[in-house]
Amino acid sequence: MFYIDGLDHVENYNPIQIQHYFDFIDKINKTKSGRLVVLTRPLNHKIEYPIYQLQNWSPEETNEYLKQKGIEDYSLISNIYEISQGYPIIASFVTSEWFKNGRLAHDVLQSNTLLINDVPIENIIDVKVSTNYCKSCSSIIGKDSYCRTVIFDGNEYEDIPAKAIRQAVYKILGLEETVNEQKGQYCCCKGSNCC
Repeated sequence: MFYIDGLDHVENYNPIQIQHYFDFIDKINKTKSGRLVVLTRPLNHKIEYPIYQLQNWSPEETNEYLKQKGIEDYSLISNIYEISQGYPIIASFVTSEWFKNGRLAHDVLQSNTLLINDVPIENIIDVKVSTNYCKSCSSIIGKDSYCRTVIFDGNEYEDIPAKAIRQAVYKILGLEETVNEQKGQYCCCKGSNCC
């Protein structure tokens, strides 16, 4: 199963690539082992799949989630709610960071980390990681936040380019890219490496 999170970043910061992601999603869905879960804020792009809209959790719902994760300390629960404001993805991220590092993540530096079979994309293909100021995440947590950017094929991206995701997934699935896919034939840029 593949999880894609943050298509709103693609639509907000690099809208020309949004169709590439949906083309990729369609292709993966047609494979025998292609099962996807896409998490995103609402998009303007028309979505042809079933949509389940998640609402922010109340303090009580956040408390219940954290108790299911084994967190019972009232001040820790309050801090996680304060950071996440009940936004499920942020609550999950902050909780994961707590379990991994014993501290609360007060920024969302890893917000566009792409894991494929629990392996970061930068450990699968040649992608370098950097950071920059993120307006979207800053608005979620109410203070300046710096998110990951990636450097791929010599260009820096705020969102992971479709071409990089395609390469990584194909590598994991043991598939070969076709010549047309490699040259960007189906791309709006006709092969200028954006996809």
